[in-house]
Amino acid sequence: MTIIENKILSHDDILNANDICIEKLPVPEWGGVIYVKTLTGEERDKIEAAIISIGVDGKPKQAKMENLRSLVAFYGICDEQGKRLFTEAKDIISLTKKSASALDKVVAKIQSMSGMSPADIESLVGDLKNDQPAVLPFA
Repeated sequence: MTIIENKILSHDDILNANDICIEKLPVPEWGGVIYVKTLTGEERDKIEAAIISIGVDGKPKQAKMENLRSLVAFYGICDEQGKRLFTEAKDIISLTKKSASALDKVVAKIQSMSGMSPADIESLVGDLKNDQPAVLPFA
């Protein structure tokens, strides 16, 4: 992507920018290569909403880390055009049954592409306890 340093972007420039990257990722545990994509803002918001409950005071109340890897994989694994492969809530549960090693590799790549570092997750969670099951977002 070429950046024109002094160009002021318009409404249309921003909304029409193709800012979703798609990359191949070898996953030997699964016997081949997959495509993963940058998460959209909406997808990242859904993941964050699934892991953090907000109290009536507007502050994080509890963390629900269950299914976090599967949620990231659910939203980030795609075909070569960027269309998500997994679209049904039951796919999240199915992904939890896959190798932790393979999921870690996939999730690390999606997080890296999406500017979602482990420190971001840690800052969301803070000192909250992981004692509640994750809410499954609808696709």
